[in-house]
Amino acid sequence: MSEHILLDLDHTLYPPSTGLMDEMNRRIESYTASFLKVSLPESERIRATLRDRHGTTLRGLFLEHGDDPERFLAFVHQGLPGDFLKNDPALDAALAALGKKVHIFTNAPENYARRALSALGVAQRFDRVFDIAFTKYLGKPALEAYRMVETALSCGPSSCLLVDDTLSNVRGALSAGWKAVWLTERADEGGIRKVASLSLLPDLLRQAVGGR
Repeated sequence: MSEHILLDLDHTLYPPSTGLMDEMNRRIESYTASFLKVSLPESERIRATLRDRHGTTLRGLFLEHGDDPERFLAFVHQGLPGDFLKNDPALDAALAALGKKVHIFTNAPENYARRALSALGVAQRFDRVFDIAFTKYLGKPALEAYRMVETALSCGPSSCLLVDDTLSNVRGALSAGWKAVWLTERADEGGIRKVASLSLLPDLLRQAVGGR
């Protein structure tokens, strides 16, 4: 049985309609263009290549171009979430119904994650925050990132369950031996447990803790 539920943050605890990730993506593209001294269209192409090779833009810029991860994170997350996120009583109720130790596992920095949780009114529902610096900037879906979380929680892979909106992160968790739930409205990718809405999360996770 899974003892620890780990939730992604962006587009998992709040919907894309907030526009928050759109703002962060604009900042990432602007940062990449400025750092590499290329146009915005070219930065988008480079960013896609870096994500394919390394999982995240941050790690790609660090490994291939010698960027400072903390400088990148500060630029992208400064002042956020600002007014993008609001108190969410329904989310709070769904998290309260889980009945398990719940943690955040995010490729964002901890200070931003804690601001976002406070803005949503759910900070009290989480035990720990595992951020990008905790994983030495590897981030999901790198196998080592999942192993670092296991070590910190003093548990094996079968004790962890990830809920994430990004398919590659879900697949990474499954490859690591975790249980996983993909937050999506898509009907493809058979064999992966899915949930279309966080309001359905408690019931689905009660089913998921006993299986893959």
